[in-house]
Amino acid sequence: MRFACVRIEHLPTRLEAALQPALSNQSLVVLRAWDEHVLDVSPDVEASGVRPGDSRRRVEQLCPKAVGLPARETLYQSHHDALKSVLANFADRVETAALGEFFIEIGALSRTFPSEQALAEQIVAQTQRAVHLTPAVGIAANKFTALQAARQASLETNHVLVVPKGDERRFLSSLPLTALPDPPIELARRLHLFGITTLGGFAELPHAAVVMQFGAECGFFHDLARGIDPRYRYGTGMARRGMCQAALAART
Repeated sequence: MRFACVRIEHLPTRLEAALQPALSNQSLVVLRAWDEHVLDVSPDVEASGVRPGDSRRRVEQLCPKAVGLPARETLYQSHHDALKSVLANFADRVETAALGEFFIEIGALSRTFPSEQALAEQIVAQTQRAVHLTPAVGIAANKFTALQAARQASLETNHVLVVPKGDERRFLSSLPLTALPDPPIELARRLHLFGITTLGGFAELPHAAVVMQFGAECGFFHDLARGIDPRYRYGTGMARRGMCQAALAART
């Protein structure tokens, strides 16, 4: 199977900056109207340590220069839906992962294009025409790797990054352990004690040794580091995370 991850990162702040040019060079924080907690931040504010869900007070502490904007969630949702409609032209099933982030299966579809690169570039072009924002598109053999490719695609000139089949582990190797989907704190702590800070370092450990040291359920995260996404066989990553956390707790 082959998957495309299509995402407009920081959709709310990017949209606000696009609609209000005076904000384009500002540090932006979009705050939910009902509790004044963070919905989204611009990349520079994120770099200061502010995260979605943080309070206005925390924003003021970490990034006092940030401009706070009231969230226009209906507006953001309309652009999210427009992007989903574009992707529906390419695939029968469009899976929503987050606001402005989607997955589609492209195995059969890619055969109607000269290459996967050409397919991804067409997705970018149609999205730009529909929502006037440029998405990043990552293509790989599984969703985890496709997501990491999409995250890096924003640095590419054409906003596209295709991971060739069989190259998943090499592509992921230099990424930090934080690329894993919400890994258990205890797992991350123990790996740090071993001097392991990247997916490549984690992947080099023998799978049997990982299971013996951390528990069978944490083999899921080791699979991801090796470029294998097993969620299609036995449930979601969040479910696996909870089981892994319980296994680690039982060993401490």
